[in-house]
Amino acid sequence: MIIYKVKMEELKRRFIYQYFILMSSIVLLEIGIRFFIDDTVMALYNIGGLIFLSYGYLMMRERYLADKMVHAYLIILPLYLFFSMLVHWESTVVTFAWLFPLPLMAYIFFSKKVAIAYSVYIIANILASFVVYYYFNFQFRDYSRGEIIILDTIAFVSNFTFIMMLLIYNNEINKLEFLLEIQEQELGRNRIKVQKVTVLEKIERKDDMINEEIAEQLERCMRDEELFKNSNLTISIVSTHLNVNYTYISKIIRYKGYKNFNSYLNTFRVNYVKNLINESDLQKVTLMYIYTEAGFSNQATFNRVFKQIEGITPSEYVIQSLEKKRVKSRSF
Repeated sequence: MIIYKVKMEELKRRFIYQYFILMSSIVLLEIGIRFFIDDTVMALYNIGGLIFLSYGYLMMRERYLADKMVHAYLIILPLYLFFSMLVHWESTVVTFAWLFPLPLMAYIFFSKKVAIAYSVYIIANILASFVVYYYFNFQFRDYSRGEIIILDTIAFVSNFTFIMMLLIYNNEINKLEFLLEIQEQELGRNRIKVQKVTVLEKIERKDDMINEEIAEQLERCMRDEELFKNSNLTISIVSTHLNVNYTYISKIIRYKGYKNFNSYLNTFRVNYVKNLINESDLQKVTLMYIYTEAGFSNQATFNRVFKQIEGITPSEYVIQSLEKKRVKSRSF
């Protein structure tokens, strides 16, 4: 059951990352168009939105689960688009188009009830924009027919792409949910719920102490299950895997003497690399195979982390390992 939850979290995070890339590209395109048509106010407004989107994603991706990031986005986007709705109220429905896929996103990630709640929230934002526009005497730039066509085309093409993404991920999420439901039936829902409650109660009773059982579970999932081999592993994924709050996992890691989760994770990876180097035939196995097998995504990061922990480069360690093997073979 846990493995399906981890896969679900990874799937949702992959969707969020791809959506972030899509939206960043679209906003950059619109910024260029706004400057081209001499719409400086909206160009600067979109630059601010891009900065906020990028900063928010980078800050939240390591600290929060995918569902919380989606909730934050669904709340913030309608508020951010409020000014844009005022600017384009009489010109085009381009701004409203950005809001249309959000209820579908809420339905796929959460439930029908949540989707309805966000639909009401979006409608409330639109009505508020309507009231502000008609009861306050704002003067905004007039857009030509050609400019409106360009803006509308970008909005509708982008939203069509976004909806296609949602439908594709919805299919994958449904498959995982189906597998998870089967697994839950096999293990017994009641026993699982009791275990969850027990773990949470232990954490609450020992808030200022380290729960040795949870610490051992963390060590076991890294050592025996080799979770560190996942190049995209984050503390949030480990939190989902163990069903324990990520802040408590950070506390355990600091208790063990590590600076943060990355230093804890990299220790396992480097030790795994050393074992592979010592046990493998280095004439048949490349160093690239070894470090990617351990979970490092690229050689630059691998070299830096290895030297930081071991005090020597991976190449120097390989030379030492080969020398030890030669000495050992001569002694026999």
